[in-house]
This record gives sequence, structure tokens and C-alpha cells, in this order.
Amino acid sequence: DPETGRKRRRGNEYRVVRLHPSPPTLQAAMADLRAAIMKSDDWAANGPYRKAMEVLDGALRMWGPEELALSFNGGKDAVVLLHLVRAAVAGTPWGREAGARSCVRCVYFEEDTFDLVKLFIAEMEASYSLNIERFEGGDLKTGCRHFVEQGCKAFILGTRRSDPHGKTQESFSPSSPSWASFMRVNPLLDWSYRDVWRFLKEFDLPYCSIYDQGYTSIGHRGNTEKNLLLRLPDGTYLPAHRLQSDCPDAERNGRQAGDLPGAGIEASYVDEEGGKVCTVGLVTVGDEVLSGKCQDVNTGYVCELLRKCGVRLQRIAVVGDNVDEIAQVVAQFSSTYSAVVTTGGVGPTHDDVTLQAVAKALSRVVEHSPALAEVHRALAEKRGWDSPVPPPSPSPAEESGAAPLSIAASPNP
Repeated sequence: DPETGRKRRRGNEYRVVRLHPSPPTLQAAMADLRAAIMKSDDWAANGPYRKAMEVLDGALRMWGPEELALSFNGGKDAVVLLHLVRAAVAGTPWGREAGARSCVRCVYFEEDTFDLVKLFIAEMEASYSLNIERFEGGDLKTGCRHFVEQGCKAFILGTRRSDPHGKTQESFSPSSPSWASFMRVNPLLDWSYRDVWRFLKEFDLPYCSIYDQGYTSIGHRGNTEKNLLLRLPDGTYLPAHRLQSDCPDAERNGRQAGDLPGAGIEASYVDEEGGKVCTVGLVTVGDEVLSGKCQDVNTGYVCELLRKCGVRLQRIAVVGDNVDEIAQVVAQFSSTYSAVVTTGGVGPTHDDVTLQAVAKALSRVVEHSPALAEVHRALAEKRGWDSPVPPPSPSPAEESGAAPLSIAASPNP
């Protein structure tokens, strides 16, 4: 609506409106944002927004503007928080008297971050009349003590439950015993990655342009890389909001392993060249599947698993037990996608030809793999099979543990 600045629905489409006008109208814009969130009847879509507003309203009732501090580091979650806090402040008497300022103090624990992020923080400080208090030269624990000694009683944080330490948090959580005494306020606790981007895009709110370069989770320069799940075949990257996954590991795929507890997803994403897998082609093998004698349950399982991991499954092919046909599809997929997954009978069965076909597609020689043979042996023992080895006199390609040359065996839980 051009008068209220709110989003107006037309059929199944939304018209995006700008809620970051020039400073003289900032307060009115934030009041409009608050009204749009609180009046919505679509709880499924806007439930996280309203829950965040309720948490902030509670915080503003318990603490005054000098006792609250918004932790603002220029990241996507911090930007969402800034606008939610401004919308919450717009509903308070002292907020309505404050004009363009947010009233709540903003604090920035400075670190070795990207120049684009520093520039964005400066732009936000000027555009929204923020007065950001910076803490330099110390760790987070020391910084929190510094602000607590200046009268801060609660920090508004962008922690989400998917964050490494978010699972143990509540909307209001006291600081740890060894830290200075303060309350952690977590309005975004139940937000997903897609909720964050939907909010920013729906209300056309500014965010740091570094997120349009393939970065999805920003730390400092030493531990942050572009998210290779967004890499395109030509080497360019999609923007962060195009990552269609709420899997925490997918979001932090650009952070160095070990930087955040539980952040590594090497087992699911690393290919033999050490790069992260972006796209997958799935090949299901078996005459019994094509004839309808056997119901294919593997394909659905693999699709769901890849989706949960944030991997884009691009194509599925079902092929009979024919070496040349399988090899042709595997070769095509391997030249098109980052990884190829086959399913339908790789193992020590007399009629399986998948290993021969994969070797042919990759121009490899089939040889005996002790590692794979051990996997077969352990599986046979676990499931009570008499022997993992096929009938007598198998060909090299049918031998238990046969595999294309230069493969690495990986356990399948």
C-alpha cells in the first residue's frame, strides 16, 4: 500500500515495498513494519516474526533503553534483529518520542572481518542514526563485562536454535556462571535460515552485499569462505538467499571445519578432489525396477537425504542391468554434476554389473579392494549371511571387494 508502506497481496503474488526510507520517515516505517507483523493471520508464514516481536516486547518491558544492548556485527541475523528491535521500540512511549533513533544501544565486538562488512556497518550507522559502541582488542567475554560495567543488563542476540550453542538456549537465558551477570535475549531462536532471508526480501531491507557473492555465514576473514553449495558450473556463485536448505551444516558450509562445533559436513559433501559437492545426478540400476518386479524405495530415500543435507539433486535415471547403458549415463552425469550416486545393487552379487559400468565410464580398471572386501565381510557377519563371496570362480568384476582402480571405500551407515 503506497500510504502505509505495507505489502499488498495480489492473488498468489506479493508486491515488495521499501521499509528503509530517508531518516525523517524511519520511525513511521518501523511502526508500519510492526503493524504488518502483528496483524497477520498467517501464523505458518509469519509466526516466527510475531514470536520475535513478543520476545522483544517482553524485553522492553523489563529493561529500559540504557539497560538493553543490541549486538550488531553487520551479519544477516543482526540486520533482521535491528529492524525487529526498531519495530518493537516504535510501540513504546519512549520510542515514539525518540524520532529516528532506535533508542536501544548497539554494541559491536570488533573482529578481523571483511572490508565490505565494515563498510556496511558504517552505512547502517549513518542511514539509521545508530550510535554503535565498539569494543576492540579483547575477547567476547571481556567485552560483555565491559558493557555490563557500563550499565547493560541484557544483550539482544541473533542466536538461532540451529547454531552450535543454540540448542540449550531459551528466549531469555542468563549468562554462564563464569561470565559477567546479564540476560541473553534470543528473539530469533526458532527462526530458520529461510525465515531470515524471507524477512529481508519480503520487506526489501538492506543487507551486506557480501551475501550476494556466495557467502552464507560470516565469521572473520580467517575462517570464512564462499559456500561451495552455491557454486555454479562456470565458477560463479549464487547469492546466499538462493540456498534452499535449513540444514545448519549447509548454511555453514563456508566456515572452516572445527571453527564451530558440529559445523563440518565433510562426509556428505567432499569429493575426491577436496571440493564441496554442489549438484548430484542419481542413477538407479536394475532390470527388476524397470519390469516392476521390485519396488524402488532407494530413490525416495536418497532424494530426502540429499534435500536435508542441502544438496541439489538435478536428475534421476533408471537403467537396466546393461554395462554399456549404465556406463553411458554415469559418464554423462559425471561430466555434468559435481557427484554421481548409484543405487540398486553395488556388491558381491553374481548379476550386478554396476562396478564394471562405473569403471568403464571413468576409464578405470577393476581391481580387488581390501577395504571394500572388509566392508562386505563385516556386513555379512552383522546380517548373518553365510559368506559375502559370490558363487565359485567369479570374474574379477564380480569378486567380493572388487572396485574401480583408485577408489576410496566409505561406510554406509
